[in-house]
Amino acid sequence: MMSYPILSYKSGNQFIFLYPEDIIYIHSSGNYSKMQLTSGKSYTITKNIKCIESQLPSEIFFRVHHSYVINLMYVEKFHNNAKAKIQLTDGFIVDLSRRKKQEFIARF
Repeated sequence: MMSYPILSYKSGNQFIFLYPEDIIYIHSSGNYSKMQLTSGKSYTITKNIKCIESQLPSEIFFRVHHSYVINLMYVEKFHNNAKAKIQLTDGFIVDLSRRKKQEFIARF
């Protein structure tokens, strides 16, 4: 497995350092973003999702719609019906935008 450079983010009054591979998904909440990690921890980051997305390796991350970026390494199931959904290995289910559906399918 390829290793990517360590990223650093401000979360509250601390800085966290992590490998992109440890991020399962990122959820946008205005000017803040929540990162869910493989360790089960989550952090609220003081950056918007667009800024974070620009720092992530595009080979393993995908913007599924305006408020979520997922790590493709942790996709467990894809429900390809009228309301396309992606289930991640931690059990979390996220909607897939209709506009992003073909691009998502092409990544696999």
